[in-house]
Amino acid sequence: MALYLYAFTRASEVAELWGLDKAPIRLITEGSVAALASKYDHPRVRPRRRHLLAHDRAIRSLMQTQSILPISFGTLAASRNEVISLLESHAESISANLDRLDGRVEMVARTKVAATNLFERYVEGYPILREARDRMLADGASKDRHRMLEIGKLFESLRERERGDVTERFLAGLGSSFDDVRKNEPKQDEQIFDLAFLIQRDAVAAWESAVEKVAADLDNDLVIDLAGPLPPYSFSTLRLALEPAVG
Repeated sequence: MALYLYAFTRASEVAELWGLDKAPIRLITEGSVAALASKYDHPRVRPRRRHLLAHDRAIRSLMQTQSILPISFGTLAASRNEVISLLESHAESISANLDRLDGRVEMVARTKVAATNLFERYVEGYPILREARDRMLADGASKDRHRMLEIGKLFESLRERERGDVTERFLAGLGSSFDDVRKNEPKQDEQIFDLAFLIQRDAVAAWESAVEKVAADLDNDLVIDLAGPLPPYSFSTLRLALEPAVG
């Protein structure tokens, strides 16, 4: 029987809590650090909604009562001895991460362009792209693959430039309201940025207020979505030899 891992901590006890398949979460302690785990009967973890919700619910409950270092969804250990070995070999890194993340949460800010036609939005906003498009149409070259590729590259370069400019302005406007930031690659064409912030738990309201002020100065067609407070997954520097057994 395997053990499903949720987080590392320093706590000497844990409140009554259930994880995947409603198994009770237990504390496995070695020295000054500990792991939070529950028994799991399968060699792989299917990313089903009930599993994802159980993992997220457990992590969110734990972070309300103690400092934790969250572990990626689907991470399994073969036995209690393997967990103890992990704690022994990573004790220094676990402690350093817990110190750095103590009392802090993760907030996410994503911004995207609210336009039905992204290319036309850039044509209207950037004369250099509009002129290139108009020249191609005037020349009757709208089916010329080479010309179309050139315009596509120009469009991409303008989009990347805007992404960089808007991100820089956004971060500058937030000042010292956060401790750290991680820039994630935009996952959608219309996305401008996807940022994860490390923030002291009692400073979240101040950060949200700063975001609201910065957002007021952005272009009207840029929409900002916020998420959090979340466990600080993005800011852990711990790297385990265990790979998540998801599938």
